[in-house]
Formats: sequence, structure tokens, C-alpha cells
Amino acid sequence: MAEYYGDFPTSFANVCMVFDSFAAATGAPAATSNFAAGDILIYKNGGTTQRSSANGITVSTTFDSQTGLQMVIIDLSDNTDAGFYAAGNEYQVGVADVTIDGQTVRFWLGTFSIQRAGGVLALIKAGTIKVDVDTIKTNPVVNAGTVTFPTTATLASTTNITAGTVTTATNVTNVNGIAANVITATALATSAVDEIVDQVWDEAIAGHLSAGSTGLALNSAGAAGDPWSTAIPGAYGAGTAGHIVGTALPDIAPGSANGLLRGGTNAATSITTALTANIIGNVTGNLSGSVGSVTGAVGSVTGAVGSVTGNVGGNVVGSVASVTGNVGGNVTGSVGSVVGAVGSVTGAVGSVTGAVGSVTGNVGGNVVGTVASVVGAVGSVTGNVGGNVVGTVASMASAGENSMADAFLNRNMATGTDSGSTTVRTPRQALRFLRNFWQIAGGTLTVYKEDDATSSWTGAVVQTAGNPVSEINPAGP
Repeated sequence: MAEYYGDFPTSFANVCMVFDSFAAATGAPAATSNFAAGDILIYKNGGTTQRSSANGITVSTTFDSQTGLQMVIIDLSDNTDAGFYAAGNEYQVGVADVTIDGQTVRFWLGTFSIQRAGGVLALIKAGTIKVDVDTIKTNPVVNAGTVTFPTTATLASTTNITAGTVTTATNVTNVNGIAANVITATALATSAVDEIVDQVWDEAIAGHLSAGSTGLALNSAGAAGDPWSTAIPGAYGAGTAGHIVGTALPDIAPGSANGLLRGGTNAATSITTALTANIIGNVTGNLSGSVGSVTGAVGSVTGAVGSVTGNVGGNVVGSVASVTGNVGGNVTGSVGSVVGAVGSVTGAVGSVTGAVGSVTGNVGGNVVGTVASVVGAVGSVTGNVGGNVVGTVASMASAGENSMADAFLNRNMATGTDSGSTTVRTPRQALRFLRNFWQIAGGTLTVYKEDDATSSWTGAVVQTAGNPVSEINPAGP
């Protein structure tokens, strides 16, 4: 009678089946010959269709060097014959055509099942049968699915559950160890994360002052004190921010020595110490009171100056209300306008730019620009007159006349405004006929400008018998 070897879970790798062999005459152990995995016949549910592959089957003859002992191991996880091994089925195993003591024999080896329908293993897997922990608490529990334990059960060893999933654990008092990455960020409830964060902030810092730790850095920062009460530059070395701020920024107390000038309600009402530095830029406010002296050039003063006592070395831009007394030194640069009478000017006036209403007396230097009128005779003009002379010039020195004539004769005809046209005849056009390129073509004389390419004026050429050219009649009136 074939032996039933048991009910196994799917993919179980070690279904072990055995048989022994004897000599026919003596009954002594005898070895098999020609015994191979292909000699194992496996049927399902009593059908006549054999498993098509011998893969996953291991056979041993003379097992452990013991003559007459044979072992067969079947690996249910081998799926070479797809779907052959499956839960809820019964399997029959036979051995065909092996040789024992010279005789060819064939026999049934045994049967087994995979999670037999209605069997204990299938019912446990389905949850129909509950595991009684009280009866197995000292034995390992091996499970490939989910195990549900009674609410009053206890486990004597942490190694009792070696596989499967515990879906709910209530009132766990101690966890000896958790593998890495078991608890993930998504597995933690928001309240648990909040509790961890709160505990970090509420943790006493005294126990976390190791060198290089965040706790030490926070503790040092808290004990540093108010940085605004630290004297600068103090002990700050050259090049540090404390030294630069402490030495480069002066005291801002209004009117203090080496202090700042600033506006607003706390502005200094007076500066009692000497300003030895330069003021670069504009002073947009007023200077009330007297300025003892100004050493060096004043580039420009914009706006009205009530009075200036002493020399002004630079330019004065804008109106000067009045000048009382003599200006002892020179005025260098432009004077925009002088309103009122100037009693006298002693010394040379280099140049006057712009219109002068009237000049009484002699002007020794140059006048640049237009003079509206001169009252009285101008004895002589020495040097060049750069601007226009309106009115009659009684006489001119011969050198001046010669100079003008030379300038006229030597003038480049290409410069200046060319006002000549067919209706306006100019000396410039007449001279071009004597000096520039001209040609007659098709009964027309063309006289060119200085580039010998642009027409200056034309004339109709009239020819009579016996005379190549009898006349030239310029175009225009």
C-alpha cells in the first residue's frame, strides 16, 4: 500500500519520499541500477496524465552510502510544467522500470497533497481555523500568510513567529529590535511626528554640549550677549568687521568733534571745530554768517552770493547781487552779466563774451561778440576783430587790406556756401571756367565744380559757318 506523505503548502521545496530494495534470493539489501529522475512518474487527482518534466526531482540511490536505501525529493516550486503543482490537488507518485537484483520492477511510491481542500492547512490559510496559541506557544509558528491570535493569548518567545504578517498589535509593552527601514516616514502618524519635534525643542540643552554639536552651538549663541552693547573697535583686530565699523564711522552726535553733519530735528546748529577735510560735491543749504577765508579754488557757486570780501579764485555762476568796493585781484573766467555801472576797471580785461550795452572810455583788449553801439570815437583797433563790425569803417591799414585781398584770392572755391544757380551768377562760377574742368557736348557747354564731376553752370554753344564757336550763351537771364 502506497504511503500518504502529507499536505504541503504551495512552493514547498522538500517533499521527501523513500523506498528500500532487497535481493530476491536472500532478502539482503540490494542496490538499484539505472535509477534516475526520469523514472519518477507524478499524476494529479488520479488522472493518467503524467507531469511532463523531470525538473525539480532529485533521486539518490544507496543514500548516505547505505545499500538498499533510496530517496526522492520533489521541489513543488519548480513550475516547468506550468500550473501542474497547485493548491487543492492530490498527487500520486510511482517508480517505473528500475532494476533491482537483476529484476525490472515498477511500483507506487506514495501520495501527497497541496493545501488539500477542507484540510487543516487550507482552513488555516482561509482563516476558518484559528491558531490556539496556548498549545503552540513554546513551538515555532511558520506561516506564509496572516496569523490571527486570540486577544488573551501571549507568546513565550520572540522567535515564535518566523513568517507572515501581524496586522494589528495591541498593548505591545516591549520591542526588542526592529529591522532597518521598517518604520518609514509615511508609517508615522502626524501626531507622532509632532511629538518628536516637540520633544526635540523641549529637550534640556545641558546634556548635549559635546564638541561640534548643535547643542553646543546654540548654547554658545545664547550666552553671547547683546552684540549692540559691545564696544568697538575694542579688541577687534585690523581687517575685521568690528574694527572697520569702529574706526571708519565717526561719532554722529550733532556738532561733536570729528562728527557727522546731518539734517532733521537733531541737526547740529553749529560746528565748533575746524573742518580740515575737503567738501566734495554740492552744498544745497545756506551758509549764514561770515566765512573767514577760503583756501584753494572754489569750483563754482550756484545761486546768489550776498557779498564777497576778498579774492574769488574760481568761477561765480549765477547772479551777484552787488560788489561793494574794489575788486583788487583778477576775475578769471566768464562773467555772465553785469547789471549797473562799473566805476572803473584797472588792468587788462582779457575778453568779454556777450553783448555789452555801452562802453565809455578805451577798451584795451579784445571784444568777442557783438557791440550794440559805441558812443564816441574809437581811436584805433589793434589786432584782429573776431566778430562782426556793424556800421562804417572810416579807414583800414594797408596791411589789413592786403590781408583781405590775399584771403579772397587764396580761398578754396569748394568751401563756403555755393549760392550760384541758373538765375544767380557769382564770381565763384566765373572763376570756375578759368580753373576747373569744362566740356562742350551736344551744343551745351558744361562748367564743373571743384570735383570736376558736378555741374556748376551750363551754356548754349552757338556755331556759325567759318567759326568753330561763335558765342556761348549761359543758361539763365
